[in-house]
Amino acid sequence: MLKKVMSSYERGIIAISRVLNNIGLWVIVGMVLLTVATVVGRRFFNAPIIGAKEIQQFCLLTVAFFTWGYCQADRGNIVITFISDLLPKRVMIFVEIITNTAATVLYGVLAWRLLAQAMHMRRVGWLTTELRMPEWPFLGILGTIGVSVFVLVLALTVAQHVAEAVKK
Repeated sequence: MLKKVMSSYERGIIAISRVLNNIGLWVIVGMVLLTVATVVGRRFFNAPIIGAKEIQQFCLLTVAFFTWGYCQADRGNIVITFISDLLPKRVMIFVEIITNTAATVLYGVLAWRLLAQAMHMRRVGWLTTELRMPEWPFLGILGTIGVSVFVLVLALTVAQHVAEAVKK
C-alpha cells in the first residue's frame, strides 16, 4: 500500500516538476526574444521596449525557481565526489539522507518566507519602477510554487534514500 502511494506521489511530483521546467525553458525563449526586440528597437527605431529590464527580472525569477525541481528530480545537480567516492555506499546513503533532509527544511522555510514577503509587498503596494506593476504575484505565486515543488522533490529524494537504506 505504501509503495503504491509513494509511486503515485513520485509520478505526480515528477510530472509537475517537468511541466514547470518546460515553462521555465519557454520563458528563456521569451527572454531572448525580448532582448532581441529591445536591441533592435533601440538601434533601428530609437525606441527600446519600456520596462524590458523589469520583465527580464521577473522572467529570470521564474526560470530559476521553476527549473530547480526538475533538476533535482533528474539528479542534474553538480556534485563534487572526490570525498564521497572514498566513503562506503551505506555511509553515502546516510549522508544523502542528512543533506537532503536539511535542504528540504531550509527550502521549506524559503518557500514560507517568499510567501510572507510577497504578502508584505502586497500590503504596502510595492510596484515596479517603470511599469508600475505589482511585484508580489511573481515572488509570491511563481516563486513559492517553484520552491514548493522543489521541496516536494527533495522530500521524495529523502524517501528514496531511506527506502534504499532500509533495503540494504
